[in-house]
Amino acid sequence: MSTLQSLVSFCWLSAITFALLLSLGDFRSAYGQPDVSFRIPDARPKLPNPPPDRNHATTSRGLESSKLPSSKAASSAAEKEKQSMIKEAITAGNKARDESQYELALASYEKVKELDPKDERAFYGLGNVYSDLACSDNAIRAYADAIRLKKDFRDALIGLGNAYANKERFDEAEAQFRALLNTNPNDVAGSIGFASISGKKKQYQEAITKLNIITSNLSIDDKDRANAHLVLGNLYMEQNKYPEAAVEFKKVIELKQFLAGAYIRLGQTELLPAMSRFSALVNEEVRIEDREKLIKAAKFAAENIRKAIYEHDYIHPYGYLLLAQALMNQFSYQEAENNLQTYLGKVRDLENRSSFLAANCDYGFKKLYSFGYLWLALSYHQQSQREIDTQKKAEYQDRVIEHAKQLIQLNESDPSAYGLLGQVYLSKGKYPEAIEQFGKAITYETSVVTKASMYELIGSCYSIMERDKDAIAAYNAALTLRPDTASARWGLAQVYQSRGEFDEAIRLKKEAMGQEPNASSHWMLAVTYFKKALQNNSESDFEEAIKLLNKAIEMNQGFGPAYFLLGQVYKFYKGGAHADEAIANYELAAKYNPKDASIYLQIGDLYYSVKKNNDAAIKYLRDAIRLDPNLARAHWELGSVYRDTGNDAEAIKYLLEAIRSDDKYQDAYFGLISIYKSQKNYAEAIKLLKRVFEFAPKEFWAHKELAKIHEIQQKNDEAIKYYQQAMALLKPEDTFGKGLYSCRIERLRRNYPQAIRCFQELKPSSTEDPGQQAYDIGFVHVASGNKKAALVQYEQLKQVKSSMAGELMSHINEMK
Repeated sequence: MSTLQSLVSFCWLSAITFALLLSLGDFRSAYGQPDVSFRIPDARPKLPNPPPDRNHATTSRGLESSKLPSSKAASSAAEKEKQSMIKEAITAGNKARDESQYELALASYEKVKELDPKDERAFYGLGNVYSDLACSDNAIRAYADAIRLKKDFRDALIGLGNAYANKERFDEAEAQFRALLNTNPNDVAGSIGFASISGKKKQYQEAITKLNIITSNLSIDDKDRANAHLVLGNLYMEQNKYPEAAVEFKKVIELKQFLAGAYIRLGQTELLPAMSRFSALVNEEVRIEDREKLIKAAKFAAENIRKAIYEHDYIHPYGYLLLAQALMNQFSYQEAENNLQTYLGKVRDLENRSSFLAANCDYGFKKLYSFGYLWLALSYHQQSQREIDTQKKAEYQDRVIEHAKQLIQLNESDPSAYGLLGQVYLSKGKYPEAIEQFGKAITYETSVVTKASMYELIGSCYSIMERDKDAIAAYNAALTLRPDTASARWGLAQVYQSRGEFDEAIRLKKEAMGQEPNASSHWMLAVTYFKKALQNNSESDFEEAIKLLNKAIEMNQGFGPAYFLLGQVYKFYKGGAHADEAIANYELAAKYNPKDASIYLQIGDLYYSVKKNNDAAIKYLRDAIRLDPNLARAHWELGSVYRDTGNDAEAIKYLLEAIRSDDKYQDAYFGLISIYKSQKNYAEAIKLLKRVFEFAPKEFWAHKELAKIHEIQQKNDEAIKYYQQAMALLKPEDTFGKGLYSCRIERLRRNYPQAIRCFQELKPSSTEDPGQQAYDIGFVHVASGNKKAALVQYEQLKQVKSSMAGELMSHINEMK
């Protein structure tokens, strides 16, 4: 591979990687950083326990309270005893529920049912237990039974409405709150519940107006107004209106009600928008101040969550889950994992104390466990993305896979588990496996946004696999689901760019950049103009790339990739006339990414291939190897420099190091084989070629080189065989190559006049070495013993400054 081809390949690999990172941006929002406002139930007041005494109110309480008529006095001593036992059981159940002793609470309310199957309080108490553990189906049945026994049971109507809302059965939820308001139009809790459901149905303005009427009415008691503020805050959270939500949660705190839930939500108003902003940045564009902003928001969230847990008795395990999220966003992974283990421990404690519930709940414990495993997987996934050490990265990825599989065992239709598995396989380069997992995620996912992200990731996999049609179909599927997404346009543009359809790629990238006009988007568009410029040698496209990159730097002066690409552009612009500008920009790229070995590799290459300064090239290539001892490309190029300076011993050393770093690096094999040929060490050259045959049996150049070695050794029949094999491996459109090898076969058959005519009639393309025909004709003269004619061809090679002149002269010098 030529230096130009290597550099172009490097640039396009970077572009593909960057496009992939852009696609991952939405994925991180969907799975990499789950939105707690959707995965964790709303912070809403805990429903009151059933009254132990029937004289307590159990119907509507509104702007004007009304009392339930007293029950009839017991007609006998037995009846009094039964009522006393019921009161004791309800009291015990309420106490057990308040202490999270759910199985004891369940048994107590069941005892009430046994004593009096028509006591609505027993079913209401059971509904509360199931509701606390997010067992929504069981809660719905229990609350419905309570209402069946007492149609105007106010708290049961509220509980049933909330349970339906948790199942996203919003019309049925709305019906419960409407029934409550039919009983008492002034019921505040009914009005709040009805407004909450309107919000869930995206009727935000209607819901906000209703709630504002309640919060502004100072005649309503503080607890009800705080409840309205809490629901208002939740509605603003759903709309991503975090400042407005924060105002509402602070008002809840001022009213000194529902403090645990309010503090948790207040912390999220800072953290969630910071997470969203941070996840939208690709790694290369993240600045120190961006990290500091996220950490500051995460510390604020952690402080408020700790207040909820330790000062205001937020006893549900969710608190530790949320605290772990805040710590993950401070990059305090070990502390986050400790809290996740605490969370799982508390879930196990609940399960151990509630074995009946664990066995019969349709949702609760499995879902509680799944949250813990999901967030552990996310913690390890984040660490794997940030880890440089390949062994540690692999260990983190294995932990992600382990916890994702635990998620699937709990719920085989959990889309987040398949999404995480897909992302790990993608990182490992296992693209078919990644596509399979992303497909499963799409099957089970209900969010349109997340489905679109999955299709984008599938498109990225197909693009890397060079299955363009499949990639285009996947990206178009994403755009069908989410027409406003920029990341699908970036990915689709990358496919068209790889096909050489630059105008379509530019059109798509301009559309995407209009949605995301940041440094990254300008960089990506510049990549396409640069590739187009290289192919067409178009000065205007070079200029456009330079303009875009300068704009990217203006927008973000610390954006290292822009400096790096600007170095690439100046390196090739006008045949290297701007090499000094290239070096200046490479050095700026190194300033912002001092440990990036590829930057020093490119500076070394520029000194070698453009400025012809071998000493400087050696210095920078050694710097690249110092930063990354396994950078095969740097070892190969350093070996090439030493070979050009005549130091074959050093050249061999570095070319062997390139193969050690990458045992399939063909450029290094080719360089070593060329040295061994020049040293007449044909046995070692053949040994290397046979290794190439093992991992690349259809690589034509290896067959061609083996044919040349056999020709030098005058093993003509063997040489003919390998030339014929090389011809069979050439692409159909490579007529020059096939013609060249056919002419060489004529030479090997000693048909010298015919071979010369054959070489003279070849029509090389502009990409072929201009000295190729003169070299081969000269070699015919060497083979036929015509030294004088061979020298004529040698002079022609010198005139065109062909690197093959020296090789032909070595053959001439060997003539007798």
